[in-house]
Amino acid sequence: MAVNKKKAIERAKELLGKTDASHGLLHAGRVVMYSLKIADNYLEADQEVIEIAGWWHDVGRIYSDKGHQLKSAEMAEAELPDFGYSKDFSREVYKAIVDHSSHAKELPKNIEGKLIKDADKLEFLTLERWRETIDAGLYHYIDMAIDDIPKIRNKLLFFPESKKEFDKLLTALKEFAKLEKEPSFDPYKMRIANLENLD
Repeated sequence: MAVNKKKAIERAKELLGKTDASHGLLHAGRVVMYSLKIADNYLEADQEVIEIAGWWHDVGRIYSDKGHQLKSAEMAEAELPDFGYSKDFSREVYKAIVDHSSHAKELPKNIEGKLIKDADKLEFLTLERWRETIDAGLYHYIDMAIDDIPKIRNKLLFFPESKKEFDKLLTALKEFAKLEKEPSFDPYKMRIANLENLD
């Protein structure tokens, strides 16, 4: 059976369409974009594992936020052979997904997993993510993001290119917060302005 990458990605998109606005298609697309961008500096990274893992990394959220990384990894590993992928390839995708969460107890088990984790954390800071989250009224995610941002740069990111991107995104986020007009966002403005401690 020939590999059908397009159908594998379409299946992930179908599942992502059932998740919340902060973890759906747009989020996954940006994770794919950032992970492939950083991977350009690491020739040993498998671009196809990255792309497939990026699209599948949050599909388990259709069942639950808690433990979604394991469920997403299991779903990808189980379904990818239906699209012609080998068991070995599917296992590498599993490994790239299973430890991507900020709260994972273990480090990613392959370079692709490190790239997915970095990209997923960087996506936290994109203005698109913040706009979508505000528009959907998902303020509990904003609270969680503000709590997590100080530890992302030096405790969670693996690659120097990711840290440079983080610095740019944080600067843009602070400017965005100053200018945001949505009244329900006002309580978060000072917290974002004070995001300086990046220990």
